[in-house]
Amino acid sequence: MSKYKSSPMVEDLIVSRHLNTMSGAAVFAGTRVPIADLFEFLARGFTINDFCSASPNVDAEDVKALLLRLGEMVENGDVEV
Repeated sequence: MSKYKSSPMVEDLIVSRHLNTMSGAAVFAGTRVPIADLFEFLARGFTINDFCSASPNVDAEDVKALLLRLGEMVENGDVEV
């Protein structure tokens, strides 16, 4: 299952999930950095910049795009929280 920025172009993938990568956990596309790590960082009071410093393969723009897309999904009723 993958989520896209604004279009389903392969180069626009934000999240990827493959059984051979981190046991199928959702990761930032092209990395082995679990999406769950982002939420743990944010829940502990760290910033997006803190997360990107700790995970240099993740771009702050991808983090922001992911958060915006998730917000849209909640707003549209695609995800219930």
